[in-house]
Amino acid sequence: MRVGYWTYPMYEWDMPVSVMRDFKPCAAYLIPSELKRLQGFFLAAQGSLVPFPFEDPDDNTVVGQSIGTTDGSSSTEFTLIRTYGDISYGGAETEPIGLLNTLSTLYINGVPGVLGTDYSVTTTTPYGQYVNILNGDSGHPITVDMTYYFWVRFKDDSLDFEKFSGAPGAGYWAVKKLTLHSLKN
Repeated sequence: MRVGYWTYPMYEWDMPVSVMRDFKPCAAYLIPSELKRLQGFFLAAQGSLVPFPFEDPDDNTVVGQSIGTTDGSSSTEFTLIRTYGDISYGGAETEPIGLLNTLSTLYINGVPGVLGTDYSVTTTTPYGQYVNILNGDSGHPITVDMTYYFWVRFKDDSLDFEKFSGAPGAGYWAVKKLTLHSLKN
């Protein structure tokens, strides 16, 4: 018998960084050091210790995402979720989003809601994004258009930087493999 360790899947993103510029600051070179930016961010995250939000450019938006149906009571809470998979093959699943970026529109029975009047948004933890319906009759579908982030961490506590061109103090660098790992609550 097999038992799943997680309710929702874990994701990994492998992102090779093929070119990062690194030049000594001077009047001739006003280009910010991409190498030092990545190194600084990696140090601030303490390698794989500190999680951070990551916007996957290929998976960050849902439109018309169903999150529930009103039941007529005030302050009904609905988790912000996304659906993935192909429903025509019976493989569509939902999972909570990591972190809300923008909730552009919330619809109650197809009518755009007003933030503060019809609904509010609550963040209880980095992994808990909720919509509270403040008004509404029973039986109305609730859908949202939103963008979101994934909560991730660096997979490893080390990065392998490689200088491939340039004189001392002025060069081009690469990281052959930078891996981010998703987190779940």
